Amino acid sequence: RNSREKRNRKKRKKRGREREREREREREMGDQNRAKGESQSIQVGLSGFTCLDNGLCMSPCVGRVQAVLYLAGVPFTFFKYGSKKPDMPKSANGKLPAVTIDGECITDSYAILPRLKEVFPSVAQLDAQLSKEDAARYHAAETMFTESLYWTGCTGARWTAWESYSKTFKLFMSKAPDFFKYIFHFLVRKKIVAAYSDVGFGRMPDQLVRDRFQSDIDSVEVMLGEKAFFGGDSPCMFDATAYAFLWTITHLHGSTFDGMSEEEREGYEQKRAEESKDGKVPMFEYVALYVWKKKSIMSYLMRMKAVMDEKMKQ
Repeated sequence: RNSREKRNRKKRKKRGREREREREREREMGDQNRAKGESQSIQVGLSGFTCLDNGLCMSPCVGRVQAVLYLAGVPFTFFKYGSKKPDMPKSANGKLPAVTIDGECITDSYAILPRLKEVFPSVAQLDAQLSKEDAARYHAAETMFTESLYWTGCTGARWTAWESYSKTFKLFMSKAPDFFKYIFHFLVRKKIVAAYSDVGFGRMPDQLVRDRFQSDIDSVEVMLGEKAFFGGDSPCMFDATAYAFLWTITHLHGSTFDGMSEEEREGYEQKRAEESKDGKVPMFEYVALYVWKKKSIMSYLMRMKAVMDEKMKQ
């Protein structure tokens, strides 16, 4: 039995080395195409989930990849998760986003964005105007979005409380077969809630999570300052991240607060707090309402949406 297990381990290691060599060959081929100036002919596929009202995926990690591709003018094909099309990017580890670049499959936005920057000069050009100090600052802020606001403003707010989750369920699964609805409800949600606890936020007191979220958003407001975009006069790659995350937070279940005046939002917030058992606005609405109070951030989102709408038409 031990000898059989050893043989199997050797076989798995050999297959892993072969796959790595194949990926390296695919990467070298893409680099050669780029060197020849053929990057615009490279085929790009991106897989994700249902899109929000701004045209980006409801997963901000997928959305930020979409936003970079749109901003850089890189043509791509978007595949909704569950598609049966043979050229849909296949995620070996189950993570999305998944991207194919001329057949080379990459998962996780942390790996995808640097690769896009290597392959497409127009992606690299997005950050050409940044100083070294700004590039370093936005690198740190990217981690704040993906490792903190992702959990406090998106995942925790969306999946943990039943009221929010029921809306998320409809948004994700309204047209799915009953079997997938069952899997989604009993397996996917359970896994996500467990992950929320594993990273620590699920074990924090509710008020501490809210304070953490508030501090992060306050930091975003300070970083933006009076600039039109984080990139200055035009968006940079970090703008793609900020836009995808902030839009998801403020429009988690649609444009709930878009048509409200400031006074109406304040009245709604007070009403929701009075209705709750603990006197607090439910987390999924608290995060949206808090960002809505930041006039500079909301103005920024409208500018970014105008830019993105124009890019999506091209």
